[in-house]
Amino acid sequence: MAISKRTKTVGLLTIILGCILAMVYVGIQGNVIYYYEVSEAVAKAQSQGQERFRLAGAVVSGSIDAKGSITNFKVTDGNKTVSVTHRGDPPELFKDGIPVVVEGRWNKNNIGKNFDSDRIMIKHGNEYTPPKVNQDGNSNPHDSKKVDSGVDVAS
Repeated sequence: MAISKRTKTVGLLTIILGCILAMVYVGIQGNVIYYYEVSEAVAKAQSQGQERFRLAGAVVSGSIDAKGSITNFKVTDGNKTVSVTHRGDPPELFKDGIPVVVEGRWNKNNIGKNFDSDRIMIKHGNEYTPPKVNQDGNSNPHDSKKVDSGVDVAS
């Protein structure tokens, strides 16, 4: 029994489309980084192991200790608190009490307690007010930003 040319073409196109969809699915799976609140991340810490994910919480007041390119601080969601070691420069708006999302993985020696980060994202205002400039052309840096909601990224 001979297979028609049209049937062969449709079969071939179906196989090609299936391969493309499989490659897209596999590519997306490898690039997904999950986002967890602090309590949720601590509860799943052992099963996460060394996988990359994003940890969300507020910076604990008085916990920021910056030395060179390493910044240590704590984040909390009100229930659990985790120590974070960030390698790299934090964003300009990084300060006590601000909501942050840090990206990285659990410290292999202290899973569920210490988080190693290489990226900090900060929720901040989507409205920008330019700095007030005096007649000399100088500005006051404390008058330059109006904070509301949004995200600032630094790595």
